[in-house]
Amino acid sequence: MRSLSRKRDPQMPRPLRYQPVKNMWEPAATAAVGGPTVRIGARTVAISDVRSAGIEHKLENDLWGVLLIGVASLLGAVMFVTLVNVYGWRTRFLLASMILFVFGMVSLFEAMRARPVQFVRLRIETRSGEVLFTTVDEADALRLMAAVSPR
Repeated sequence: MRSLSRKRDPQMPRPLRYQPVKNMWEPAATAAVGGPTVRIGARTVAISDVRSAGIEHKLENDLWGVLLIGVASLLGAVMFVTLVNVYGWRTRFLLASMILFVFGMVSLFEAMRARPVQFVRLRIETRSGEVLFTTVDEADALRLMAAVSPR
């Protein structure tokens, strides 16, 4: 009898959303700028150039786009029903109203289930400008802040 639980084959690649993300920042070796540096994404920041670093907590709720799609779909469905019943359009357009009605209801249901997303933004001000680092892991932002703070 076969077991219902499946063990993942270590040779089999994981789906993209489960891939481990490599560190988006890392301390770099001493560069020609005259001191230690930190690579943040594609930018390299010299620690001697850092003026200040601060952490901001952000809370976003991506609700308005989903609500807009839901309301627009429901209005489109009402428009097609009105055009068929009042202005005598062909009844095959009722199929479009049903599809738009389903899109609208699914969008409104998804908007009801939406939860806010909390993330941490580290703002590093340097002599040459500003570097923003955004993550959901506050500990990662604190480690980066400790790495760029002048000793």
